[in-house]
Amino acid sequence: MITWLGDHIGDVALMSLDHDLPIRRDAGRSIDCGTGREVADFLASMPPTCPVIVHSSNNQCAPGMYFGLKHAGWTCTRIYPGDDTSWVAHDWAD
Repeated sequence: MITWLGDHIGDVALMSLDHDLPIRRDAGRSIDCGTGREVADFLASMPPTCPVIVHSSNNQCAPGMYFGLKHAGWTCTRIYPGDDTSWVAHDWAD
């Protein structure tokens, strides 16, 4: 995502970040996707361009993402996902 954002940040109208990213499989090998904190830190090093939603239930790591972005001047909201995916309809964004 960091690589993609480096070329496309101006095309993004709203970003939603989770902290805990999956390890995915590609051709039988595991690929560590990193964490949302790495993306948040990358964004914090850039001028703000769009609102960011931190939608993580990881209460130890998500606050650091949120406050890092806020301190860097990004418009940021923290959402606690729950009830499977029903939270998206009422907590996501206008």
